[in-house]
Amino acid sequence: MNWGQGTADWVPNFDGTLQEPKMLPARLPNILLNGTTGIAVGMATDIPPHNLREVAQAAIALIEQPNTTLDQLLDIVQGPDYPTEAEIITSRAEIRKIYENGRGSVRMRAGVEERRWRGGYQRTTASGFWRARAGADCCANAQQEAADGLTICAMNLTTRTRPVW
Repeated sequence: MNWGQGTADWVPNFDGTLQEPKMLPARLPNILLNGTTGIAVGMATDIPPHNLREVAQAAIALIEQPNTTLDQLLDIVQGPDYPTEAEIITSRAEIRKIYENGRGSVRMRAGVEERRWRGGYQRTTASGFWRARAGADCCANAQQEAADGLTICAMNLTTRTRPVW
């Protein structure tokens, strides 16, 4: 980018002593990599994060073949890439509709691991919650269904049940 060509709008910096470009060029679409959430009057957005390698490969494909179709891009970008252990349970067809229309929701399921301990205790740990899901809500729901005590440690739900003899 040639700054002298007037290709970028300039705005005052934080204290008004200098001018800085309003927007800097990027080699990759950072909004897809990092995701974003925003609310405005009458509208809202929630763009999930995506895998760096997949987005870079898709950008290269679009540069080399500008007429790349959505289906070809979805062969490269498999879908959102959340930084949790949760499993995305939204079907590929639904994910395609989300990318095509810009509307929809991605459903995920937390992972569950069960262990048996000495003395016959059983421990069930649920992990991989998305950051927007409150652990207290999960505890409240699980506590209604649990026969015995339920404890929470960080974002892991743990149930302890007495052995059945």
